[in-house]
Amino acid sequence: MDPVWGFAMGGSAMSDNISLAVGDGARRMTYAELAQARGISLASARRLARRHAWARQAGNDGVVRVTVPLPALSGPGQAYARPWA
Repeated sequence: MDPVWGFAMGGSAMSDNISLAVGDGARRMTYAELAQARGISLASARRLARRHAWARQAGNDGVVRVTVPLPALSGPGQAYARPWA
């Protein structure tokens, strides 16, 4: 498997699911997935991602995904401290 591109020797991608956990204790999710995981509205999920300045990436399918730290998926009302604050 190529460590840079993530393709196996046969040329197929490792996984079709790009919402997998990334190596640094975070997960790449759409705003809708974030809203569902936290039990909040879509607008609240967008505000949450913007407030915490989570990395955003637009895919070729036009859907924006944000990199959400795993502790932030605990749900609304749960304390979430920024690790750098």
